Amino acid sequence: MRARGEPKVRVSSSPFDENTDPNLPRTAAVPPRPRPSVPRLVQLAAEARDDVGRVLELREDVAVLGRASQATLVLNDGGASRRHASIQRHGDEWRVVDLESRNGTFVNDVRVTSAVLRDGDRLRIGTSSILRFTTSPASDWLPSLEGARASWDYALAARELSWSEESDHALGLPAGTLSNSRGALTGLIGREDESRVQAAITLAVNGGESFDLELKLQLGPHTRWVRMHGHVLRNAAGRPDRLTGTATDITERKKRDLELGRMALMFECLSDGVFFTDPALKVVDSNSAARTMFRITREEALGGMLFDVLATPAPAALETQARVALREQGRWVIELQIPATGREQSFEVVAFPLRSDDAVVGVAFLFRDVTERKRLQTQLAFYDRLSSLGTMSAGIAHEINNPLTFVLTSIEYVMLSLTGEDQPDLTPVGRLTEQVAALQDARDGAHRIAGIVRDLKAFSRDDVSPTPVPTNVNRSLELAMKMTNKVLTSHAELATFVAADLPLARATETRLSQVFTNLLMNAAQAIPEGRAGRITVRARHEKGQVVVEISDDGVGIPAAQLPRIFDPFFTTKPVGQGTGLGLSICHGLVQGFGGSLTVDSVEGKGSTFSVRLKAAEGVPAPEPKPPAVARRQARVLVVDDEPLILRSFLRVLGQHEVVTCSTVDEALQTIARRDFDVILCDITMPERSGMDLYDDLLRTRPELAQRMAFFTGGAFTPKATRFLATVPNRTLAKPVDHAELTKLIEELMGRAP
Repeated sequence: MRARGEPKVRVSSSPFDENTDPNLPRTAAVPPRPRPSVPRLVQLAAEARDDVGRVLELREDVAVLGRASQATLVLNDGGASRRHASIQRHGDEWRVVDLESRNGTFVNDVRVTSAVLRDGDRLRIGTSSILRFTTSPASDWLPSLEGARASWDYALAARELSWSEESDHALGLPAGTLSNSRGALTGLIGREDESRVQAAITLAVNGGESFDLELKLQLGPHTRWVRMHGHVLRNAAGRPDRLTGTATDITERKKRDLELGRMALMFECLSDGVFFTDPALKVVDSNSAARTMFRITREEALGGMLFDVLATPAPAALETQARVALREQGRWVIELQIPATGREQSFEVVAFPLRSDDAVVGVAFLFRDVTERKRLQTQLAFYDRLSSLGTMSAGIAHEINNPLTFVLTSIEYVMLSLTGEDQPDLTPVGRLTEQVAALQDARDGAHRIAGIVRDLKAFSRDDVSPTPVPTNVNRSLELAMKMTNKVLTSHAELATFVAADLPLARATETRLSQVFTNLLMNAAQAIPEGRAGRITVRARHEKGQVVVEISDDGVGIPAAQLPRIFDPFFTTKPVGQGTGLGLSICHGLVQGFGGSLTVDSVEGKGSTFSVRLKAAEGVPAPEPKPPAVARRQARVLVVDDEPLILRSFLRVLGQHEVVTCSTVDEALQTIARRDFDVILCDITMPERSGMDLYDDLLRTRPELAQRMAFFTGGAFTPKATRFLATVPNRTLAKPVDHAELTKLIEELMGRAP
């Protein structure tokens, strides 16, 4: 604003110049605001920060400003004179008169000896006191000054922004950054804020009368967020002349807001599903990943009990389990199978309480889809078992070749003795006795080979379901020791101490056997070549857990390597002798059972690996054998594509009426001509399989399909695996045990009419 008597100044256009904006009304059309009867001086800056915001009413015709008792309006300013200036009323005008002060009196930064005061004029007294002369109600000024420690003035015509002396201190800036400065507002803000500033100025000038905006000021190396709050001041003609007000430092609040914004963005961008619940586990919020993961909307989730919303099995039990774990441990970790998208998916769930002043205000649940990871782990574990079989192949071949040798020699002897080419000096009775003994040896050897093959199939097969179930630990240990027997006995003496009353444990038999096999192989390999070592296996029941320890007196593990012993691809073996996956896979499998695998080792003295599993209810009990029941001769149909197998069934089932077929189509034609009590069929055959025969009978002869049993050599296809898991019919493994076959025929005959 120009001082009284100064010429008008012409200015160029600017984004912040309302006089050049065609959308703005001409300010001359705005009527002047009515003046209140009591003018005021509002202190915008002061030496004492608490003086900022003081309102000094001009109720007398003459008021003296100064720093001593002689002044009517006392200023706490060391740079002000005792009697610095007077404010005098002359009719409807107010005039400021300098009283020969030491530092001068300034109106709108122009030094004066006497000047008429207009509404909004800025009066500077001394070195730090700035006062605004106003005829507006005090209530318009106090909110903008409350808590403020900086004041500003923006001249609309000159497009200049000036700051009070307190501004640097108030905004935490180095001295001389803003205080007593004057310049363009555009020099302090970024281009992205220019349109917002222009809109706020336009709104204020067009009748809003107030200016309120949050801005980011770029002050060289310093950045400050400020809230600039002020009002429109008008000249004598009633035109908008300037904006003036206060600046409040909101940098810390903005930082918190930005941090919260980043956290909210992170919350939404997380690939893991997140649910926030209240302490009662009712959902209060969820991120987009969670809603996509479980195919629900925010509205569907809001307010519902979490496990009801997710449609988990046994939601009430899970709620109880979560509450107990959060209360006692401060954390809940579990793996859940949830039908999220129409198929069973595995989720790793981590929950922890949200606190405020030590009070629990909610719970955060993080869901991670581990279905694919579990599938890959299953495949990796399966390949590791196959790798172990390769390592043990020499020992397994030895175990098979031993019984195979006396099977073949015994059969050869019987064949020769029947022709009289062997032991001609024996009597017919003596020859018959030797023949029977040889055949018994051959049968025993064949049973041993069948047992080895059965163990190999059990060890190498993949689990249909990896979910832990009550498992016989003794059986898994026995299988592992059978598989590794040749390797173990070539390195060390094996000692076992297994409790007789060992309960079932939460695991799966195949995978637990794999863990024990790997640990036994590691124990054998830890014993140096040429030294007689000792491997000890102990199993016991301890405080609700089944504990299995496998110890060796080998080379041990250096202390520096112990923390990494279960890391993938870490191995202490020479290059080419190990992948470093065995122990890592074992560790993952045991953790998947809900148990733990630890190691205690001393270099040069040996190692002990401890497997701890949660005990399941009950102990293994022998299956009761039903008493043998005499049955009539059965009509049996045997279907297999191997002629020698058909011939063998004709021999062993000689007490029954047996018909054989080599294809499914031939079997269906035979069934059409006559009836059978029992049908025995190979599950996998060329062209049409036993599954096809079952499906045909289920449609045409369902009662006969119920009296059907399958046998297999163990080469299961995924289709056969799914089929056998869904039908109630029995399955026998080849080679078929005669006693088991006889028992099965008796059971199926009981279903015949």
